[in-house]
Order: sequence, then C-alpha cells, then structure tokens
Amino acid sequence: MDATTHQTVCLEALARWHDKENGWISPAMFIPLAENLGLIEEMGGQILLEAVSHYSACPWQDQIQLAVNISHRQLFSRTFIPSLVDLIDELEINPHRIKFEITESSALDTEKAQQTLKQLSYLGFTISVDDFGTGFSSLSRLHEMPVKELKIDISFVWRLNTHKGRVMLNTIVNMGKAMHLKLVAEGVEDKETADTLRDMGVHYLQGFYFCPPKPDEDIRAYLLQHQANSDNLVSITSKIKGFN
Repeated sequence: MDATTHQTVCLEALARWHDKENGWISPAMFIPLAENLGLIEEMGGQILLEAVSHYSACPWQDQIQLAVNISHRQLFSRTFIPSLVDLIDELEINPHRIKFEITESSALDTEKAQQTLKQLSYLGFTISVDDFGTGFSSLSRLHEMPVKELKIDISFVWRLNTHKGRVMLNTIVNMGKAMHLKLVAEGVEDKETADTLRDMGVHYLQGFYFCPPKPDEDIRAYLLQHQANSDNLVSITSKIKGFN
C-alpha cells in the first residue's frame, strides 16, 4: 500500500500449497525442500507463469505492479530471461509493471547473478532487494546494482517499539533515501506501526493490517471495493488541497 493514501500499488505473488490430507503446508517447509531436491527452478517457473497469467487479466495493470520472488537458481538459468520475454510478449504485459524480488544474498552473490539483474533492468523490469538487512552485502556493490527498491525485513518492523529496533530501522530508511531508493516495510499489523513507518519516510507498507494473503478470486473482489474507496479518498484529498 502507498504509505500515505493506503491505495494498493503492488500485488505480491505468494506460493501456497494445500494438501488434501494435511491441509495448508507452509512455504517455510516446501521451499527449502524444493531447493534441496533441485526443484526450485521448476517450481519458480510455475509460480511465475501462474502469477503473470492471473495478472494479465487484472484491469488495474496501469496502477498496480506485480511482485514475484525469484530464486538464486533462476538467476543462473540460461533459459530464464528468454522464456520470461516470450511469456510477457505472449500476454502483452509491460515489463515496467513487473517487479522481481531478490534476496540480498542472491542479488550480490556472483557476477553472473549481477549480470542477469542488469539484463532484467535493461528490459524494463523493476528490481527489489527482499529481506534487506538480514544479509551481509557490501554497500558499494549494492550501489552499483540496478536496484530501485529495498524491502525492509519483517524482523526490523516487529522490533519498531524497542529503542534499538527503531534506531536500526531509521538507519536503513536514511540509507535508502540517500541512495534514492524506494522503501517497503513488510509485517505491518496495526495502525500505529503503519503511521510510524509513514512518518519515518517509508514509501510503501505491506502486512495483515491492510490485507492477508488471498487467492486470486478474493483479491479481485477486494480490489474492486478497496480501489474504489481509495480513489474516492484521493479525489477528496485533492479537492481539499486545491481548496487550501
């Protein structure tokens, strides 16, 4: 959400697995398992295909981006970019509407990963560093990358009410501003946290306070209602500013 207007600006595609016998299986369990079995590239490809296919039918493409997590192995795949280009061409999606979230360690791991990210940026895709603050990246290398956004790790947001946590979060925000990067905070679960992060200068907020993860059909209904309300709010705010 936009931290000021609370209007939806991006949808993140999340992997969820429902098993008939065991119910919902946490991605914290099946993602590492897929990585260990060497299936994460195939799984990532399926997630990307499903997400982009659903997004292609979204009537708000000009207002809302789609964020998709990309694994370390996908960055090293020779077929990743060619198949991606074919996919968005087939679905007639503007690359600028797609955001790829890369973990801090993956983004700065090797020269090959950095080359792939630069190619993606050249094609028009937005690059966001996910879980920022939990890795051991070199700031000089980060500055050289085609990164446009930092996604502050949830662990920092949840420590916002502590002195050390607030100091650390302020440091990340100030660094992001100095590097002219957009800032996203995840794990926002109440109004106080949302207001505090907005006042600190965070641009975008994500969390259960606004909307829990939902399947495609529920997201469509949510957007129909929420975007209409947000548009009314923005219109009213604009009129008030104009009056003043």
